[in-house]
Amino acid sequence: MVQSQTVTSKQWTKIEDLQPSMAGQKVLVRGYLQVSRGVGKGAFVLIRSTFFTVQGVAFQSDTISDVMVKYIAGLQ
Repeated sequence: MVQSQTVTSKQWTKIEDLQPSMAGQKVLVRGYLQVSRGVGKGAFVLIRSTFFTVQGVAFQSDTISDVMVKYIAGLQ
């Protein structure tokens, strides 16, 4: 369980508040990892919060290393 002791300026978005108009934007969400899998040079995760689920993706790029993609794909 996440129990942050320090207040930061990060803006967290509730999964149930995500909207189609936010597609392509970077957002921070909190939830439970339901599934993670790797496909080629990418990783897909399903994050769940109560009744809501969102899919996240990470592809190898200049800012995301192949090691990070493999790490994400191996989460359980």
